[in-house]
Amino acid sequence: VEVAVGPLLVMTPHVVGLQEGDATTRLGARKLVVVSREPVFDEVIPTGQVMELRVDGAASLGGLLVEPGTEVEFVMSGGPVPRTIVNLVDLTVEDATALLAQQRLLLVEAERVFSEDVAEGVVMSQSIAPGLQTLRGTEITVVVSKGQDRRPVPDVRGMTIAEASQ
Repeated sequence: VEVAVGPLLVMTPHVVGLQEGDATTRLGARKLVVVSREPVFDEVIPTGQVMELRVDGAASLGGLLVEPGTEVEFVMSGGPVPRTIVNLVDLTVEDATALLAQQRLLLVEAERVFSEDVAEGVVMSQSIAPGLQTLRGTEITVVVSKGQDRRPVPDVRGMTIAEASQ
């Protein structure tokens, strides 16, 4: 009488927390097949890091006994959710800074320029157009108004043209 033992089983390795390449290598060494990589946005877990391993549709931390050739899936971090740039033009620097801080974006003031039409401290232009998407932590550069260019004019009454010009 011969007793059939069945196929040799392998243990799924712990891959949660590894980068995709390292996780794929570990699974390949055990003759397991990665069939899909589902990205999920996460504000904490870095892009490309394995968040979950699925075997037969069920989440696993590793340690399961499976046959070589078993198909497994990764749930990978897609990194932070992309931010949509808002319109900062016509906002005060304080309001624009607060609005960007809510999205975890940074405001950088490039320069202040005189403007006859825009009040002092108001954003006149921005480096990234509203509606575009960007990564968390991106710096948005703005140009801010100094207000009107008003300079005192000295009293030149009774002076010659040469004296007044000086």
